Amino acid sequence: MPHIVKKSYLTYCLAFCLAISLLSISADYTSLPESYNNSTGDLVATVTTTLSSSATGDTFCPGDAITFTALPDDAESYSFYINGVLKQGPYVNNIFLPSGILFDQDKITVNLQKTGDTGTASLSIQENRIDDPGKIYFKDHSDTLDQLTVCYGFNSVNIESYRSAEVNGTLLALTDNRYQWMSSTNNNTWTAIIGANQRNYNPPGFTATTYFRRDIINDLNGTVCRSESNALKVEIEVELEGGDISPAEQTLCEGEVSDELKVENGVTGKTVTYQWQRSYDNNVFTDILINANSMSYQPGTVNETIIERSGIFSMLR
Repeated sequence: MPHIVKKSYLTYCLAFCLAISLLSISADYTSLPESYNNSTGDLVATVTTTLSSSATGDTFCPGDAITFTALPDDAESYSFYINGVLKQGPYVNNIFLPSGILFDQDKITVNLQKTGDTGTASLSIQENRIDDPGKIYFKDHSDTLDQLTVCYGFNSVNIESYRSAEVNGTLLALTDNRYQWMSSTNNNTWTAIIGANQRNYNPPGFTATTYFRRDIINDLNGTVCRSESNALKVEIEVELEGGDISPAEQTLCEGEVSDELKVENGVTGKTVTYQWQRSYDNNVFTDILINANSMSYQPGTVNETIIERSGIFSMLR
């Protein structure tokens, strides 16, 4: 009988110890956080997180400063990455302003920590890039000439470009609404020229000194970017008005000296020159070569009927 009692006691002990062990394992498993991934053993993001940018449509113009904002804004820390490289954090600041240059298709990511849980979000940005606005020049002149002087009303100035502008790697057609010619009277305040949406431009007759440039304006995802060409100046000479000669008519005896002839209401200016001319039939006129380049002229002794007039021209610099 003593042998049988010993065997029963051992069986009871083994059953009790095994039950305690199984209960311990079960308790440890149910206490794991909900963010625990059974298959990998890693913690996974459980905080709903959003990341937004200050750029319309997440699209920016070259050189734009862009801020990125992560939500929720009450996490303990935020870490911001560009293409997987940590750029800011972990800090309590949920706003990220990159200090370097951003490029097309850069990926911005934020990781946050909140009450022991994690959250993450990413977005990619797109660059609205105007590769080359193109250089403009005066046709039939050196492309280094940036100022041209013409007569009042002159309408044969042609402004061209060697090549089309390039936007996001694509050359524009000869006529494209993304071209916009601009004009200015002071090289400071510019106005769009209505209907001037082509590669080259032929301005109408000039009545005032004017500056010209060609802008490229591109709208991508609601973000409008603009790039300007070089500026050209067309300087206009004063409008030439010959005025009236006084006296308009004189009757003299042969050998008498004519009164001095003067131009009244004629234009003046630093580039304006007068040229008196003479005719015996009011048809063919020839230049008077001596003392005949001002607004007055003294004909001298008259021996026959003559007609004299004043011509005016502006010497272009």
